[in-house]
Amino acid sequence: MVPGVQILRPRPACGALPAMPCVRVAATIMWAAIAFGIAMHPLPALAQQVPPAVTAPPAGALPPGQPAPETPVPAEATAPTGPTTEELQQQIGHLQEETLDLRSRIAAMQARLDAVLGAEPEATVYEIPIGNSPVRGPTEAIATLVEFGDYQSDYSMRAQAVVARLLTDFPTQLKVVYKHYPLTTLHPLANEAALTALAAGKQGLFWEMHDLLYRNTRQLSSSLMLALARQAGLNLQQYESDRNSLWALERLADDEKAGARAAVKGVPAFFLNGRPLPTWRYDYMKAEIQQVVANPPAAPK
Repeated sequence: MVPGVQILRPRPACGALPAMPCVRVAATIMWAAIAFGIAMHPLPALAQQVPPAVTAPPAGALPPGQPAPETPVPAEATAPTGPTTEELQQQIGHLQEETLDLRSRIAAMQARLDAVLGAEPEATVYEIPIGNSPVRGPTEAIATLVEFGDYQSDYSMRAQAVVARLLTDFPTQLKVVYKHYPLTTLHPLANEAALTALAAGKQGLFWEMHDLLYRNTRQLSSSLMLALARQAGLNLQQYESDRNSLWALERLADDEKAGARAAVKGVPAFFLNGRPLPTWRYDYMKAEIQQVVANPPAAPK
């Protein structure tokens, strides 16, 4: 061996190494591979598998198994927020009356158009018996205006001013006959008001009660009707007896039958000498009455 010169020898293969070092090398490689696999595909978090720590219940907590008490609901939360049934019925009644009024306006416009075009008026004439119905005006008047009304109807109430003007315009040529036609599906007190007027008529005070009822159309109640009977000067004991009598019910039924035969569909409904008028507008009704007065009907043979 030459001094200062290092001779390099080839490293023996793994198989040539002693057994223990080779095993250590293989184990090292295996753990490195396992660590690499865990890094690439981490296991689920161990915290999910660990049961939660048991803590003391907060103050005021209920024992296990005891149901929680119901929380009272404030009164404001249970109160209805929408309109009541009575308010809805009143709104429906007003809408239906407005619909009838619009139909009346349309009919009046059609009648005026027919007059301009020279068209003949409606030829349908109904025989409406006066019977025992109350009458205003001279009985021998040429023109007979029959009204079917409802004491709880706003439009029937408004029509009374028109009727009063017509009676003033035709003091000797016009008589007005009033018949009851309560629309009970819309006006729950209309039937009672009609019986009230009939009972007053039994004591000769129909028109006094008639006017009082229409002056209080929007405030009608059973107690108010009794107060009006007292105001009109009625014998209250007789009034109560007559209002609840079979006689009053039959009189009311006769008027309703007459209205049904005349094809009454709403109130107020007016018939001039049996001919239905499409509207209760003052100018139209006055013109129609003037025509009747200028061309009186022929006397029956």
